[in-house]
Amino acid sequence: MRPTSLVLMVSLLVLAGCGEKSRDISQADYPVYHKTKVELANDRDGGGGRVRFLIYSEDQSKLIGAENQYGDGVTEYEQYRDDGTLREINGFYPLAEKAKVRKPKRTVLFDKNGKTVLFERSMRPDGTTEMSKHSRADGGFETETFYADGKTTRVRKIVTGRGEVTLEETFRQNGRLETQTRKVGYGDTEVTEYRDNGTRLSVTTSGGNRWSPVEKVVFDSSGLMVEQKVRYTSYSVEVEYRRPDGTLAEKRSYSSYNGVTVTTYGDDGKPRYRQEWRGNRSGSDWTDMSNLKITEIEELKPDGKVSREIDLHDDGKTVKRTWERDGANYYSGKYRYFRPDGTLEREEVKEDSDKVKESKEFKPEDDVREALPEEYLKLSPRSHPKMLSVMPEEEPYNPYGEGYPYGEEYPFGPNHP
Repeated sequence: MRPTSLVLMVSLLVLAGCGEKSRDISQADYPVYHKTKVELANDRDGGGGRVRFLIYSEDQSKLIGAENQYGDGVTEYEQYRDDGTLREINGFYPLAEKAKVRKPKRTVLFDKNGKTVLFERSMRPDGTTEMSKHSRADGGFETETFYADGKTTRVRKIVTGRGEVTLEETFRQNGRLETQTRKVGYGDTEVTEYRDNGTRLSVTTSGGNRWSPVEKVVFDSSGLMVEQKVRYTSYSVEVEYRRPDGTLAEKRSYSSYNGVTVTTYGDDGKPRYRQEWRGNRSGSDWTDMSNLKITEIEELKPDGKVSREIDLHDDGKTVKRTWERDGANYYSGKYRYFRPDGTLEREEVKEDSDKVKESKEFKPEDDVREALPEEYLKLSPRSHPKMLSVMPEEEPYNPYGEGYPYGEEYPFGPNHP
């Protein structure tokens, strides 16, 4: 191309552009509605924060909405009131393959301050309800989690405005109550267990600190009559067994020091005799009596007082000594002493611990023995109480007097410098 032709072409282009006014493409020429701002989104339940789009009013004076996009694909939309308080949040699962719309994940509605939740619901990917939460008039809230059908309640909780759980209930898949845990009295917790048929199985009450005794009541199949009462302390497990008519049948006290005391009651519910079992346990289960032997038996009056004591030899079967009390004083009464083979060696009548009124000796060939009722040397078959996963601890010394509530949670407890 010749130079004259190139000059001519450039001249024509310049003349053509002069016929149109140039445009201002500054920011002011962009649409003024829904101004947006982009931030990094905060992490949400391990979903990984990614991007947060803030949407403002036309005049950019207030926030009216926000879109949060998370690393796991979840998207949440926030809507704000005219006064700037948060009104609601709607979350959605990632868009599924071949799907046209996202499935809802959760919905949260807030009261006028934009902080207190009035209602919340979370859904599973299949659309069933997983959890529901709503506020209560006392400032707390109630939550329910559901089984896979999204209708049957699995767990129900009532929480105070201070965050304390005052009631928690668990349900079986058939809709029947399984356990109920509630706060009672001053810091006590009561747990009720239910059978499959809906009747009460047990009620367990524990105190507000780690050294408070734990008491458990076990009911019969009707859920009405008490079958067993258990009391757990730092040093013993005490059990009461009752008959179907409610009368007391037996008491057992399992000691942490390798001993068990068993008291048997008659059909009238009054005490008859008491056994003392001693020995060394092979494990940490206080209710294990496999290695224990009877060392002492006490025959009891209906009022619970001891009428006769019976000491046994090391075999746990042969009588070593009997002491029939006459009530004149603690030591007075009739004493009988037996050899290891069971034959009577001596008989004494005492007026006091060191004052013998009468004494009589017996020879082995006399073959005088003490026949004990067979039940004295046996143990009734009973259901053993289960040990707690965490037993009460020994209560520390309290320099402020019995009943004064101190501990680590109190400013002047034993850990205070």
